[in-house]
Amino acid sequence: MLNQIDIGKRIKAARIDLKLTQKEVAGEYMTRNMLSMIENGTTLPSIDTLIYLSSRLNISLVNLFSSDEDLLKSLKTEKTEHIKNLFKTNQYCECIEAITSFDYDDDELSLICTLSSFNYGKELLFRGSLKSAKYYLTLALDRSNKTIYDTSSVKVMAPLYLAVANNIQSPLLEFDP
Repeated sequence: MLNQIDIGKRIKAARIDLKLTQKEVAGEYMTRNMLSMIENGTTLPSIDTLIYLSSRLNISLVNLFSSDEDLLKSLKTEKTEHIKNLFKTNQYCECIEAITSFDYDDDELSLICTLSSFNYGKELLFRGSLKSAKYYLTLALDRSNKTIYDTSSVKVMAPLYLAVANNIQSPLLEFDP
């Protein structure tokens, strides 16, 4: 269970992440000194104050009281759903960015990154962006080795698309853009 020091640290971390001063967060609701005491864990805020701070700092009350493990699970679930929605709507570049910026990796995210990189690499190749296409096709091959899911089609096709991107003609490839 979290104590007032842990809650204060989370409030302070959220404030610093938003690059706000204590005075800016305290506003008219409380004094800067009161916020300092909360952040340092010397006082426990009232429920109303916690509601105010969570609103002001754009964090949920659940996150203030959850364990780090609970927070990681919640964050992973939230981020994974966002990433899946990007993938479903063929927003491959945004999907790759969301995965690589997320400091958590598992088999499912590696698979989504593999498929997104492969599909985006193909898109770029058909548009004539050969250098970028090579980057994403290579990323697809790299990420395909980081998942337990079957990525054999990517492992077979990506080198063929890379050959085209490198201006090496392959009799096995026929494109129908």
